[in-house]
Amino acid sequence: MSHKLTALMLALFAASGVFAQEQAPSYRFNQPVKTLAVVPMTYLAQLSATSLTFSGVDVGASATQSVALLNVGNSPLALGTIGIDGAGTPFSANTTCGASLAPNASCTLSVTFSPASPEPASATLSVAGNFTNGPLSVSLAGIGREAYGTLAASTSADFGNVEVGASAQRSFLFTNTGGRTLTGVYAAASGAGFSLGTGNCGTQASPITLAVGASCSYAVNYTSSAVGSASGQTRIVSSAVNSPSTLALSAATAATYQAQLSTTTLAFGDRDVGTTPALSVNLLNVGNSPLTLQAPALTGDASYTSQTACGATLAAGASCATTVTFTPTTAGDKSASLAFSGNYTNSLPAVTVTGRGQTNTGALAAASGSSTAFGTLEVGKSATRNFEFTANGTKSLTGVYAAVSGAGLTLSSNTCGTQASPVTLASGAKCTYSVVYAPTATGTLSGTTSVTSSAANSPASLSLTGTAIPSTADGNWADVSVLLRGNGTNGSTVFTDSKGTYAWSVTGTTGTAPTISTAQSKFGGASMYFPSGRGIQSNANLSLGTGDFTIEFWAYRTGDAGRPSPIVATNGWILGGNMSGFYTAGYRFSPYEWCTVTANNCGAYGRMTQTGSNYNVYNTWQHIALTRQGNTYRWYVDGVRVVEGTQTQSWNLDYGQADLKVTIGAGWIGYIDDLRITKGVARYVGASFPLPTTELPDY
Repeated sequence: MSHKLTALMLALFAASGVFAQEQAPSYRFNQPVKTLAVVPMTYLAQLSATSLTFSGVDVGASATQSVALLNVGNSPLALGTIGIDGAGTPFSANTTCGASLAPNASCTLSVTFSPASPEPASATLSVAGNFTNGPLSVSLAGIGREAYGTLAASTSADFGNVEVGASAQRSFLFTNTGGRTLTGVYAAASGAGFSLGTGNCGTQASPITLAVGASCSYAVNYTSSAVGSASGQTRIVSSAVNSPSTLALSAATAATYQAQLSTTTLAFGDRDVGTTPALSVNLLNVGNSPLTLQAPALTGDASYTSQTACGATLAAGASCATTVTFTPTTAGDKSASLAFSGNYTNSLPAVTVTGRGQTNTGALAAASGSSTAFGTLEVGKSATRNFEFTANGTKSLTGVYAAVSGAGLTLSSNTCGTQASPVTLASGAKCTYSVVYAPTATGTLSGTTSVTSSAANSPASLSLTGTAIPSTADGNWADVSVLLRGNGTNGSTVFTDSKGTYAWSVTGTTGTAPTISTAQSKFGGASMYFPSGRGIQSNANLSLGTGDFTIEFWAYRTGDAGRPSPIVATNGWILGGNMSGFYTAGYRFSPYEWCTVTANNCGAYGRMTQTGSNYNVYNTWQHIALTRQGNTYRWYVDGVRVVEGTQTQSWNLDYGQADLKVTIGAGWIGYIDDLRITKGVARYVGASFPLPTTELPDY
């Protein structure tokens, strides 16, 4: 077939509405042949949706939805009218479609819903054209929603009768009953006495948002300030069309005449004769109107008198006091009655008044063996005096407490109570306390101790006297190792070390043991007595080594043991005297002494000896002191230096000995008093020093 013929046939098919489509070639007799298929022309359209529904659109607002128109045929479409059927509907249409729509192309139809009321609405979007499956349409439906709120009282907006000064409360509920969210929601209340209480409905300064169907609640308070009626309003402001939502409020206060007593009993209890205690009762106007009053009437025992501050009228909420005074002149029970009267509508009982007259006193005195005089006392020392207070009457004393005033005075061991914590004493009972005088400066004491109580003669007091003199405290007390004053009970074998570092026990078994004796004493009324050469020994070592020290004591010789007589000794050193013929009479110090028993000879290294009649006496108190300062040793007898020597090789008084326990009085016959060993200090270094005139201090 020629090409011209083929073209002619195609033209004919096109004119008849049929077009030719070239098929894949086939071959016959080994010649290629082209086959043509005939396809008819189609005009078809299709919508992407056949219905549109609009919901949740606020009245006055608009919402738009779209639908697509598609040419699903094989020929161009000629489009006609596209519009909304029906007049006055809230729907409107807009389109991007032109006069024609090519095959496989699409265009958009837009529908806008603009409700003017919350009523349901419907319409149809119609599409016209030359498509063979038409006309096409879209069903339209929608409903507008409107903002609306409802305010209601949970119980009542009437607060009823409220007394003056009292308050009442009512609760309210606001609900979003419209079709859209409410904004700018807040509660308010107005009117005299009305105020906004707690709630979650917001305030003008901080409004809230309320979803559809949601509620909020709040309270309104009313406080009455006067008799009469009151009115007010509560409201909710919001974006609702009916804003503000309001409710009227009302309340009333009726006149009331009511009185009340603060107590119906005035109980004075036990009161001392001659005292004038007073108790009061208050009359209160608990109504809301002024009261008219008459004077209170007191009847009963003449021990009672009354005085009132209540006038002829008493304002609402006010009170007035009536005071009853009890002045018993004799012992025994007393009673009375106090009656009030006025225009109050309630009944008031009479006030019962009771009391009992009683004589009662308290006595303060120095305890047995004590006094109010502290005498003369050194600064830094203390003395104690004991006191007792007795409830002499027939009733208990209350509010009992002891006190003391005066420089250096304090309370101790107090069972009489303090001002912060007083005690009660039953009739005939007694309490005790001590007053400690510890002066910090010299001068004369002028003090007072007293006991305060409910007794008629309270406070009971005593004057305290004393004199503070300069202190004789030992400035080197911290360096003292031993202080044996020799005080105690006559015949006792207990030797008390005032320093407290060492305990002392009797040594040896032959001869009479040393004791405390009151036969002789330099100070304190007793001393240590060594009758047979047996001594006392410390329970622990005392090392003097190579340091400074002072050894001092008072010695009273009554005999001799017939051998060298050490007064103070350890295995390393001896301080004593020779009271027999082997040595010339006198005292000696040896840093180390040894004896050979078989040869009966003793030697000494660096012995210091002082002889002479002045240092070998009987039945006389002598003060003996030995000091070491560096390598210099000094002997003192009765405060006068008698020997001074320097040992350049620095004696070590311990000499490596394991046993350095101190022995006192072994080989000595006589008395020793006020023995003191001071380690680390040479107390005396001059040619002389004043002798102690009192017992050595223990502080």
